[in-house]
Amino acid sequence: MAATLAGLLPDHVFALLGTTRRRAAAEGIDDAYERIDYGLTAMLRDVAVACGSLPRFTYLSAIGADERSGNKYVAVRGRMERELREGPLPWLVAQPAFVSGSDRDDSRPMERFYAITLDAALGALALVGLGRVREAYGSLTGEQLGRGLVTLALADRHGRARADVRAIRRAGAAA
Repeated sequence: MAATLAGLLPDHVFALLGTTRRRAAAEGIDDAYERIDYGLTAMLRDVAVACGSLPRFTYLSAIGADERSGNKYVAVRGRMERELREGPLPWLVAQPAFVSGSDRDDSRPMERFYAITLDAALGALALVGLGRVREAYGSLTGEQLGRGLVTLALADRHGRARADVRAIRRAGAAA
């Protein structure tokens, strides 16, 4: 990986790494969020720092990321966000809520259930004038997320920014 990035000298690196508890258990991986979601992302970040081009590091985090959380998924993302803020790379941190829809490569029935339930509740709030809440917390499809990430990442090569659901959705719609 280090040799590849050093040879390419990229302007952008996208860190979209993660696993599920079910997949990690099936593959016998202990402490999956630490080893995969954090560990592989940290390795990619370190290689990006060392490659010589200081690429903008686009990191797929999560809404509510907080390293002090008791939820390991949220905690490792919060830690990575802090390390990016403290490091030398320009970065974009995307914090979507649920990523759901028929365009997902793997089946995540509980995540899909929660996304549908949350979107229905947010839709009801929109009917009573609270549409901004739906915009801030509603789920995104993989296509919306992808378009939004690419658009936001390429818009500013040297910046450091966090993108919430609204920013990702707007950027994806503009692409």
